Amino acid sequence: MYLNRQSLVLMVLFMALVGLATSSSISEEIFSVGGAASIMELQEEGTQNATFQGKNCPVDFSKQNYTIITSQCQPTNSNATLCCSSFKAFACPIAAQINDVQNNDCAKTMFKNIHSHGSYQPGFFREMCKESKQGLSCQHKTFH
Repeated sequence: MYLNRQSLVLMVLFMALVGLATSSSISEEIFSVGGAASIMELQEEGTQNATFQGKNCPVDFSKQNYTIITSQCQPTNSNATLCCSSFKAFACPIAAQINDVQNNDCAKTMFKNIHSHGSYQPGFFREMCKESKQGLSCQHKTFH
């Protein structure tokens, strides 16, 4: 019984620390990688295989569920509210990883996969989803 309580306490503490470490926004910086060129522009120019000096992304984007975006946001008949809320629902849970553009290729990989699943135009989410200079807020909602 003592081990079960101790394990429960450790698990609760761990979950609290994970919650504190979660990013509260999606950085505006994810929309530009390698200077002024956007991720979508890099793909459009065919430079998606450019040398990357950081680590590979710890998120396996090949196993993500893109229907959270593609079912709500149609590239040809788009509603900004639906598109941005679905983009945030997808990206907010992994905001810490995609915001770390200096050390990994998560943002680039994420956009490459989003665009391949939904056929969105280059710059689609950058132009449609603007909240502040800091980026998109992940606060005030629970994203699953």
